[in-house]
Amino acid sequence: MTIDRRTVLKSGLLAAASAALFDLGSLQAQGQTHRSASALGDVSHVAKAKNSVALTFHGAGDDRYAKSILDQAKEAKIGITVMAVGSWVREKPLWAKRVLADGHDLGNHTMNHLDITHMGLEAATREIQQCSSIIRQVTGQHPKWFRPSQTRTSNSTVRQAAGAAGFRHCITYNLDSLDYLDPAVNVVVSAVLNQVKSGDIVSMHLGHAVTTHALGPILHGLSIKKLKPVTITELLGS
Repeated sequence: MTIDRRTVLKSGLLAAASAALFDLGSLQAQGQTHRSASALGDVSHVAKAKNSVALTFHGAGDDRYAKSILDQAKEAKIGITVMAVGSWVREKPLWAKRVLADGHDLGNHTMNHLDITHMGLEAATREIQQCSSIIRQVTGQHPKWFRPSQTRTSNSTVRQAAGAAGFRHCITYNLDSLDYLDPAVNVVVSAVLNQVKSGDIVSMHLGHAVTTHALGPILHGLSIKKLKPVTITELLGS
């Protein structure tokens, strides 16, 4: 039996298409932390979200402030996302465990919180992978999300490193609470409430006293605006 070139090409294309569909289904089934050549890009706002926002916290700092934030979130029955610095997880593993135990998202914010956009690919990949490794050692789980350190946005090198470490997206933010500047409480509250809208991802910190005092008024203001604080997982699935 003879098979002409057109038949071979057609069969090859069909096989490739079938394989691509299978791979896509497999990746979707695995969730948001599959391995890929590079992350698809930054996620700073979720347009499809309905009456929800994500409060995301840089995970590092004084135990008292971390406890206050997590206690307030628990009392308010809300979900938050903690983007944990690997060195903090290594030094204070109980906080990483509590984040997950309380039902929140725990993300990767690099091992040492260096300026990742000025790193080469090898160094950037190492920073991300080391953070994931320590989070897995402490919690038994791969971190769900990744946020670049010392930058609001990623670049192509960071996205490639994130993909190599198993992350599909770089979770950034479009609303800065300014709490890292340690201003007056009303400055932080206003920075969030004066601009917040559904689908926003808000940047905050566990390691600053002002955040512990601002969180209550922020939650109250969000309630008035009928906006619900949710985890990144919930926001992206909304």
